[in-house]
Amino acid sequence: MTRAWTSCIALTVALASARVGANEPVELRRLFPQQAKISAEQAGLVRLPLPPEVLAACRPDLSDLRIFDADGREVAYLVDSARGLDTGVEARESFKPEVLSLRRDAETPEHAPPTHRESYELSIPPPSEAGGWELVIETGVRHFAREVSVAIARDAERIELVSGFPLFRLDANTQRTRVSLGALAGKRLIVAIEGREGTYLEPSFHFESARTFDPLRRVAVPLEKLSQHSQGGVTSLEFQRPSGIVPDVLEIQTDTGSFQRTVRVWDVQPGSDDVRLGAGVLYRVAGPRGANHLAIPVRAARGHRLRVEIEDSDSPPLIEVGFDAVLSGPVLIFELHGNTREATLRFGGGRAYRPRYDLSALLVRRHQALHGDRARAAVEIYDPAALGLALLGPIAANSDFDATPALAFAMHGGATIDERMYEYWRPLSIAPAPEGLSRLRLAPEDVAVARADLADVRIVDSGGRQWPYLIERYAGNTSVPLSLTEQDREGRISIYRFEPKVAPLPLHSVHFDANAAYFDRPFELLVVDAEGSERAAARGRLRKDARNPRPVSISFDAGRVSALELRIEDGDDAPLTLGPVSADLPLADLFLVAAEGDYHLLVGHPDDEAPRYELERVRDVVLAVKASPLASGPLEINPRFSARSRLTPGSTLLQKGIVWAVLLAAVAILGGLTLRVARQEHV
Repeated sequence: MTRAWTSCIALTVALASARVGANEPVELRRLFPQQAKISAEQAGLVRLPLPPEVLAACRPDLSDLRIFDADGREVAYLVDSARGLDTGVEARESFKPEVLSLRRDAETPEHAPPTHRESYELSIPPPSEAGGWELVIETGVRHFAREVSVAIARDAERIELVSGFPLFRLDANTQRTRVSLGALAGKRLIVAIEGREGTYLEPSFHFESARTFDPLRRVAVPLEKLSQHSQGGVTSLEFQRPSGIVPDVLEIQTDTGSFQRTVRVWDVQPGSDDVRLGAGVLYRVAGPRGANHLAIPVRAARGHRLRVEIEDSDSPPLIEVGFDAVLSGPVLIFELHGNTREATLRFGGGRAYRPRYDLSALLVRRHQALHGDRARAAVEIYDPAALGLALLGPIAANSDFDATPALAFAMHGGATIDERMYEYWRPLSIAPAPEGLSRLRLAPEDVAVARADLADVRIVDSGGRQWPYLIERYAGNTSVPLSLTEQDREGRISIYRFEPKVAPLPLHSVHFDANAAYFDRPFELLVVDAEGSERAAARGRLRKDARNPRPVSISFDAGRVSALELRIEDGDDAPLTLGPVSADLPLADLFLVAAEGDYHLLVGHPDDEAPRYELERVRDVVLAVKASPLASGPLEINPRFSARSRLTPGSTLLQKGIVWAVLLAAVAILGGLTLRVARQEHV
């Protein structure tokens, strides 16, 4: 069972449990927020192509989609989605004939190799759905070269179909053992094989008939661009991916005429590292004839965002760049009973489990070949000419939809906490979230005053109750500007000291430019941590080439940083004048399950322990729904903060106070002893 399916079932069970507890059972039709009327050109078996608007609103596996007839009854369906953008479905029939008679003879000329002839009379297969048959000749002889003739015998009449057709096998890759015959009508088929190799083939026979149905229609959906920035010769873009749009390829759109760029595509998944979906070289030559390759095949995405990296090198970024998600458009196949030609499609919401209809057993997997009755059934399903066409009307809201948030089962406050223990707070306002999930991105100011492990982050309501959340610690990066606080020189070494606006922060790389078009100098990067200790974080050479004017980057891993010191050995060259300096800061997101209302973010408690919420046990379920951003105010001093409240046994503040008291007492005692000894010596 897939994770997505498990999440759907869990959500449905949770909603059902909530409603059953209220003595109101859940009805299937109430799980879907949108609907559209279906009208078919005929009753019986029909096919309904799904438009992009429906796909975008559904889950990738279309589990949150149902068909209801005019009486409100659920209609079973199957989803024709096995065919890719360039892969059809092949239905292959097979028939094993009866050998009615056999005749063999050999002729031995005086000055030529002997000629062996064998003639077989076979029963003829029934008419094929594909319209024609192919005779397959199998033999245990490893190497041979013969001629074959095939004729139909109708009473006293003999109709020649194939005469002197070459039949051979030189090796496993070079052989011809199939004879195309087309449609067959009659009672008997005569197959004559002749060769001069001194042996009979003694073959076996069977007939095959195949029909290939074209790939599904191509659907292109423009992706919404969330962000774009260029740095170090790379343009990075993030796109919103609707949950039901799982592209087979990404196709670039840009106003730049001619280009060639290496492109990488990443799946941004909540709570885990980004996953690479595909990469390739895209190009376009805007000449009279034109040449282009604009699509990258990608693996199935799971996250709600896609990140695309474009290698620009020294070229300017592409103009008005975007991407289309291209996929094969699924088709629903179902049956309308009686004389009815109308039904209703209800979809979206992500609250229903994937149905297990008996019709799904008739689906054909990609590259699967069927035989006999199964092949004839596949023809009925996959042949557009064999089914009626159904069309979808305008999409509207489902008036029966139960708008209870999908995560209502987890929407309750936890234990109360002592807000006086936290030095900072930030007001939060949660608007109604369709599924009950809101997202808060921690700002650099929050990270600077929090513990390094973010264990002291809490969200509370006006009554002091904490509300459970899930944390995604690595939700991307943001650029933090650094201020040049001091510039000095020791001999031939230039020293630059930088600080972020707020500190300490877990920075991990520095970027800057300089006034010189070319330089190649040794450097050392020192960092000052939260306790004021200084240590080396990186060493090497800073290089910039006039042919490569990109900013300089220094990567390091030093934990939380309060300040940085860059030491550059200039030799006898003039010191560098540095341009704007920035550093990369990893972003953290909080996913909060809470009702509409006003809350507070509390942070700044060095002795706090990480919270333990049972919400973590259903992490996959929670992150399966779409989160809504929440509004937040500025970070401020908590008006309820009290340093005395931290004076509890084992607290850091109390321990520091005791240490200072002991030190002061020791100083006082030592001072008294020193004074006493001095007086005695004086006497």
